[in-house]
Amino acid sequence: MAIEPGNYVATVEDYGIGQSKGKGTPFINIKFKLKDSGLTVYWNGWLTEKTMDRNIESLIIAKLLRTPKVMDLAQGVAGGGLSTTQECEISVINEEYTKDNGEVSTIAKVNFVNPLGGRKMSGVLDGAEAVTALQGLNLDAAVAAAKTKTGMDILPPDQVNPAQSAESFADDAPF
Repeated sequence: MAIEPGNYVATVEDYGIGQSKGKGTPFINIKFKLKDSGLTVYWNGWLTEKTMDRNIESLIIAKLLRTPKVMDLAQGVAGGGLSTTQECEISVINEEYTKDNGEVSTIAKVNFVNPLGGRKMSGVLDGAEAVTALQGLNLDAAVAAAKTKTGMDILPPDQVNPAQSAESFADDAPF
């Protein structure tokens, strides 16, 4: 079953650190599970000097980032760096790509990660490879800058996200 372009409520099902084949650019690869259908779709949050701050901001705004520690993200779900229970809203688009054999195909992918009701706008490395890919990136500084810019904090690693309810968001102002 194909995922049509649109906005969906989702949770993080799995994640890890990937690295591009060409330049070795690291990225956070997140597998999102759609709440209504159970289908899954991926998002790559590139960690370059130009994109890292914005991608970390997205994870903080969507209340998904739990720790700024590289090792926690590098270990995937076992590291606890991202919440797997917090619902968020993702924007899915269809993107054409050319396979190695020259065939053109279409794939659904996450374009934006937002908090519920928020703004509308592939391979995974193992722990050691992910740490190597992230060497030299100042993730702590990016998280600090994103926290300052958004005025929001990350969840403590030991905090369990309560089940979301309409009451829990009653006083939240929409973006």
